[in-house]
Amino acid sequence: MGIDGKGQVFTVSLDKRYVVPCVMNTIKNPDLALKLAMRCNCQGVEVLFDPNPGENSPNLVKDYTPRSILELSKKCCKLGNCRIASVLLWICGSVAIQKFVSDNSLNVTLNSDSYKRQFANEISEEIGSLFENFSRYHDVYDCCFSYGPNDLKYAAEEAEKCIKLLEEFKLSDEKRKELENIEFE
Repeated sequence: MGIDGKGQVFTVSLDKRYVVPCVMNTIKNPDLALKLAMRCNCQGVEVLFDPNPGENSPNLVKDYTPRSILELSKKCCKLGNCRIASVLLWICGSVAIQKFVSDNSLNVTLNSDSYKRQFANEISEEIGSLFENFSRYHDVYDCCFSYGPNDLKYAAEEAEKCIKLLEEFKLSDEKRKELENIEFE
């Protein structure tokens, strides 16, 4: 998607695999982001943009932490919307990696999905493997495969393990320097 300096959209790619990550990471105007996601037939994505989720709204993201997005993915899966559940799994993983970078004040830029995968693997093989396991469900969902609730339940378990390992990972000064010296661009 191309946006000019005034915030006007001048080109749009309607590839659904890229819409939600673009909307979540690029567009700072929630109304515009929601309109774009809805235009691309990403039904259910409106729950990500509710500015005032109520206490009695169990299907809404109450905060934008990896765990709350993972819980929403599980709920979507239980409701039978495996497509949205798989997208939310990817968002959950993406947010978990960005949170790790932010929490550890790392000076790295991860501008693509492949950079996030590479970064997860550079943290540790175990984290990289878990990240790859659950994120692949989103990658191939638009291809010829279709996953059911049991497959996504397994992927959610892998995501939960990955989030836990990222939260518990103790970053040494040596590892910090190593991660910051890798070119992810």
